[in-house]
Amino acid sequence: MKRLVAASVATTLAFAPILGNACTAVNIVAKDGSVAAGRTMEWAFDMKWELIANPKGSTIASTAPASTKLPAANLSTNYAFVGVAPGVLQGSPAFLEGQNEAGLGISGNFLPGFTEYQTVTPQDKKYVSVLNFGGFVLGSFASIKEVKAEIPKYKVWYDLSEVKGIPTPPWLHYVIADRSGDSIVVEFVKGQMIIHNNLAGVLTNAPQPMTGT
Repeated sequence: MKRLVAASVATTLAFAPILGNACTAVNIVAKDGSVAAGRTMEWAFDMKWELIANPKGSTIASTAPASTKLPAANLSTNYAFVGVAPGVLQGSPAFLEGQNEAGLGISGNFLPGFTEYQTVTPQDKKYVSVLNFGGFVLGSFASIKEVKAEIPKYKVWYDLSEVKGIPTPPWLHYVIADRSGDSIVVEFVKGQMIIHNNLAGVLTNAPQPMTGT
């Protein structure tokens, strides 16, 4: 049976925020086809990480920036998942790491100096804050094929004025893998969503991967 196992090792370093962050995520496919998705977490802030279980049918908020006056929606998850979120953030959990019951896993790494999220306009129909992006992916999809087909339909945004508690903006890119070992990297650069095939099975912080899809 093919399965995906996610592991996380968290270490807090007392160095400068940018220089002290060197997280790395690695996917390994065993001879029997099982996939191990692991990461390190060298982070310069105490984020008070929490492990949270979310049953199928949990609610993930789909919101736009307040300035757009677009309606919020509550998305009901298709899959149960377990995720890791920073307890310092006020409001709904922002899942940086996790795995769902279908074997889809996600891991966010720091991408300062490159990340520029998308701009939501009043004409847009689908949108989600980057703070809810991890939960949205884990709760909605079972495979990389589904993720690649559906997430480009959404605008992923961030607004500093609507976030309280975290000590640094969430300049993130994500590695996503499924139980087959298929994997992608999702980034937001120059206001565009970019999806890379993660052929090496590795993601660290900045800079960006060398090649895309």
